[in-house]
Amino acid sequence: MASTTPGPTTTQATPADSRPSPSSLAFILGDRIAPPDKALSVGYELPCGAAKVQLKPLARLLVAIAVWQLRERGAVALERFERKRLFIKQQKIGLRRTGEGFGVPGLEDALLAQVTSDLQKSSVEDVVFRLLGQDSHMPEGVILDTIVGFLAQQGYYRDVDAGRGAISGAILGRQKRQPDCERMAGLRGSGEQVIAGWSAFQQSEPELAAELVKAAENGISSRQEQRDSD
Repeated sequence: MASTTPGPTTTQATPADSRPSPSSLAFILGDRIAPPDKALSVGYELPCGAAKVQLKPLARLLVAIAVWQLRERGAVALERFERKRLFIKQQKIGLRRTGEGFGVPGLEDALLAQVTSDLQKSSVEDVVFRLLGQDSHMPEGVILDTIVGFLAQQGYYRDVDAGRGAISGAILGRQKRQPDCERMAGLRGSGEQVIAGWSAFQQSEPELAAELVKAAENGISSRQEQRDSD
C-alpha cells in the first residue's frame, strides 16, 4: 500500500499575484542553496552579479523545492509506491493531485500540469521528464532557462539589445534577457523565507528531502541527450 505524506496547506494565491513562485524566488538567491562554482564543474552566473554556482546542483534543488512547495500548498500529496522494471523493484515517490497550484508562472504549476491520475505514471522523475519535453545536451540548463522565462513573464527580466555583430547576432540573436535588479532586490525577503522553509524541511524530514533531490536529479538526467559512439 502506498504511504501518503501530506503537507500543510497555505493561503491560496490569486492569478493577479505578481510575486514569483517559490522556486523562482529561490533561484534568485541560488547561492544560498547551491555550491559555488569550481574547476571542472559547469558554472551558472546568477542574476545581478550575485555569484556563480554549480549549475547541476542548482537545477535539481530548484525542482525539489518546487515539488516540496506543491505539497506545502496542499496541491499534491507525496505517496511512495513500488515500481517493477525487468524484475527489479524500485521505490518511487509519486505525486497525487489534491488541490490547485499557485496561479503564477513557475516550476510549481508547470510540474503540477504534468501530474496524471495514475500514480504509477506520476513519479517525480516522470513529471520532470514530461516537463522538459525533449532530450538536450544540458537539461539542467533548460530548467534554469525555463525559470528565467517565468520571471520574464512577470517583468523581472527584459529583452535588451545584445550588441552583437552580424554573424553572432544571426546565430545567438540580436537581443538578450537582462534582469531588472532593482525589482529583484525587493524579492530577497520572500526568497529568504522560502530558503529558511526548505532548510527546516530538510531538518524535519531529511530522508524525504534527500529523496526529492535525488528524484529531481534522475528526472532531469533522463532527458540527457545521448551521443552516438561512432
